[in-house]
Amino acid sequence: MPAEPVEPFSERVVVAAPTLQDGLVTQRLMSDVGIECSVERDLTQVIEWIERGAGALLITDLAAADPKMPALMAALDRQPDWSGLPVIAICRDVDKSRIFPSFMESMANVTVVDRPVSVSTLVSALRAALRNRRSQYQIRDQLLALRRAREALSAADKRKDEFLATLAHELRNPLAPLKTGIELLQSTASGDPQVKSVLPMMDRQMTHLVKLVDDLLDVSRITSGKIVLNRERLDLRSVVQLGLESCEPTITASRHRLVVRMPPEPVWITGDSARLAQVVLNVVGNAAKYTPAGGRIELRLEAQSSTATLTVADTGLGIPADMLDAVFDMFTQVNRSLDRSQGGLGIGLSLVKRLVELHDGSVQVSSPGGERGTTVEIRLPLAEAGEIARTMTKTERGKKAAPNPTRQHVLLVIDDNTDAADSLAMLLRALGHRTEVAYDGIAGLAAVTNFSPDVVFCDIGMPGMGGYAFAGELRRRGFQAITLVAVSGWGAEADKQHTRKAGFDFHLTKPADTTSLKTILEHLPS
Repeated sequence: MPAEPVEPFSERVVVAAPTLQDGLVTQRLMSDVGIECSVERDLTQVIEWIERGAGALLITDLAAADPKMPALMAALDRQPDWSGLPVIAICRDVDKSRIFPSFMESMANVTVVDRPVSVSTLVSALRAALRNRRSQYQIRDQLLALRRAREALSAADKRKDEFLATLAHELRNPLAPLKTGIELLQSTASGDPQVKSVLPMMDRQMTHLVKLVDDLLDVSRITSGKIVLNRERLDLRSVVQLGLESCEPTITASRHRLVVRMPPEPVWITGDSARLAQVVLNVVGNAAKYTPAGGRIELRLEAQSSTATLTVADTGLGIPADMLDAVFDMFTQVNRSLDRSQGGLGIGLSLVKRLVELHDGSVQVSSPGGERGTTVEIRLPLAEAGEIARTMTKTERGKKAAPNPTRQHVLLVIDDNTDAADSLAMLLRALGHRTEVAYDGIAGLAAVTNFSPDVVFCDIGMPGMGGYAFAGELRRRGFQAITLVAVSGWGAEADKQHTRKAGFDFHLTKPADTTSLKTILEHLPS
């Protein structure tokens, strides 16, 4: 009976010998040829060896009559995928044996030996079985190594995603007051020509930096399956216009000629407007970036049969033939010798491909070569007849109102980052609103009581009372009419769901732009 743990590479031969004579003879034989064995008359102990680790099983036809034989067969059947314990069955008459058919039906790794068996035949069969078992152990170790490697990669990938999310958050915190400050300076800029030229340049570079952070995080989210599409029925023409608006500063600065050709009738698709606009921004932005100043970019939208086709062609640097298959790979730079001021992270087209595929579409890139331009073709399925637009959420319906850009509001900004809080408050005052600041959640609650704001712009990650706790306490105290806007460095869909659940009406990701702020304030209920 086994009493000590079995080595993981056990080559012990377990002998199921119902008779004492068979057991003694077999044990002496194996000892003479240097094969380790354990002789068991009780099949319960044999089963234990199988489950704990064995090199091979030697069994005689006399065991077939044992009532524990089905349990033994079940134990052999429970082996892991890599394991096929070699079984040597010694039978006096193979054709009449009851054990032979049973083993052959349930096990593939069985060697049947006629009784009486010669010593050389038995030893040869045992050694072949143990060689077979060693090969299985090697396979097991390789599978284990692969599993550990996968687990290590998965853990590293998870740490990478967590790092990127934290990095994006930490970068957005200092970016917020910088971008807000630039927008504030633009709204109050003097007539100095240098100031007028420098501020738009600063704003373009700041927008580019924010986009790099967002793209890097979006790729990580898509790779890990954490991105969620807000699907609705869309006119793809409007989505294209939305994306082009974001590209306009880059195209203008490079003096490119942009030609847009779109059909007069709607091109209906089902998708996420923001994500598809992001696709347009990335593709057209790439064309603008890699086309020498004064080049030509043509965007063409067509609808045929069941497919919408968006084509963007430029007169830029082009793509070498040997790089066309790699342009969608993460962090791929088509030409590393290019001026790095024109470069990026090499994730734009990778992000485009992943977003388009999430919309059940496809994307292709073609180029005749260096200095001869590039063409990107995006195909998306048209919406089926009868699909209806996604209705607004209850919160959106409740907050929807006719725009009133001249109405002054009473606003409160809460953020433990004093630079972010002060710069946002200054921008809101410059927009014509009465604004106060608090630097933590508890002070924010006191300010609400004393100040009675229409809108509260609140950070989420604050020490002490954070944004979620603040929102819950504010609603618990009965301030239901106040519009709550989360302003956070965390901008994933899950983060937005958490803020909605906590009682916020809107979620702005830092750095919040003036357009988003104005949109919220102009559509507040009377």
